[in-house]
Amino acid sequence: MPKVLLLNPPGEKSYIRDNYCSYSSKANYFWAPIDLLVQSGHLSGGFELEVVDAIAERIGVEEVVSRVAGGNYDAIVSLIGSVSIDEDRVLFRELKKVSEARIAVSGDLCLNSSGRVFETCPEIDAALSNYSTPELADYLAEGGQERRYKHLAYRLGGEVVLPEGGDEGDGLMSYPAPRHEIFPLKRYRISTSLEKRFGTCIASLGCNFHCPFCVCSIIPLRLRDIDNLLEELHYLKSLGIRDIYFYDPNFTVNRKRCLEMLQAIIDADLDITFSCNSHVTVSEEVLQKLREAGGHTVMFGIENADERILKQYSKGITRERIHRTLAVCRGLGMRTFGYFLIGLPGETEETVTETIRFAIELPLNFASFNLPSPVDGTELYRETKERGMLRDLDRNADRSSEVSISLSEISDKRLLELKREAYRRFYLRPRFILSSIRDLYPLNKWSFLIKDVWTFLVRNFL
Repeated sequence: MPKVLLLNPPGEKSYIRDNYCSYSSKANYFWAPIDLLVQSGHLSGGFELEVVDAIAERIGVEEVVSRVAGGNYDAIVSLIGSVSIDEDRVLFRELKKVSEARIAVSGDLCLNSSGRVFETCPEIDAALSNYSTPELADYLAEGGQERRYKHLAYRLGGEVVLPEGGDEGDGLMSYPAPRHEIFPLKRYRISTSLEKRFGTCIASLGCNFHCPFCVCSIIPLRLRDIDNLLEELHYLKSLGIRDIYFYDPNFTVNRKRCLEMLQAIIDADLDITFSCNSHVTVSEEVLQKLREAGGHTVMFGIENADERILKQYSKGITRERIHRTLAVCRGLGMRTFGYFLIGLPGETEETVTETIRFAIELPLNFASFNLPSPVDGTELYRETKERGMLRDLDRNADRSSEVSISLSEISDKRLLELKREAYRRFYLRPRFILSSIRDLYPLNKWSFLIKDVWTFLVRNFL
């Protein structure tokens, strides 16, 4: 049976490269990469699989190359990220020196720039632009025979065969249950989990809220077949995993279907708990059903306190609605997480300061403050490129630590200072510290406390 390695490459930072994202972790958090998880399901029927997650295992290039040299792999399926491309290309070059395995990649660079991926990394043999499909398994099984795929580009005879494209939206997706057990589950951690071990799943891909700054705005929405999702949840339960991180950009994206899915989870008596992303406009009915099905934490893209900016960037929300939705969550006993984006075109130091104040005012258990990093294909990328505001056209900046958009009203240095100030003012409130320790670290997670806090302080304050 052909042997395939699923690889999350090493990095100088704790890079997040899955689900078409590309940035470094701001704390000590990372999860089983969803691209590789889904592909493990597609590949499990015809290939022997192994996993090396160099980020979670904290190993470097030398160790990864050594494992590949001794692994006798027929193919390597790797993540790739615009934020780590300089490091990734070095790794692929070294892997080709010790192995004849075909290298296939998935990541944000594969969405709109498959051709550039092959130019940048001559060692890459194939690039997958939709990780939910079985096309990579077909390509590897067919041994490089000539064929046009819908979501896969590949090299053939020195030329690159580009995908047909034309992905349909609103279709149902399904795939065999991923092989969660071959991933280093004990090494993964997120702030919102209730257990040391948790499973990562998706119930949808893409989003129908076309926020101009979000990579999900260019990914057609695909909903997962409910029975197929239940199959995976039952499989996770058989592995002793009952806490789930739903990694959908918007778990509640389709109200009718979401209610059906949650009711199916309840009826299946899975006894799971989970965290998920949602939109601030989610209905109270859906939030109530979320709680009934086991939802314990809901994450919202709040982004900004300035309603002018919220309107400009198509959020479709108001400060009043934000308060109302968070109040409903608190009344239901669910924790809340707010994502904030500072440094968008049109921002001033006053608007950023007001967003920080607003975040502190809200009844949030967690908050994340990010800098915009426009992805090629998004409206924000087009806007900032046309206006000469985009600093580097060749790669995406690390939204956790780099300024990618030039603002006339705020210097880069000051914007980074304001970002650090946001974390300091939100998390270092004495009363908040006392209450949040319990939320972040239930008794069964106390062993993570010191290392997580130290990593968070180093990456965000020092």
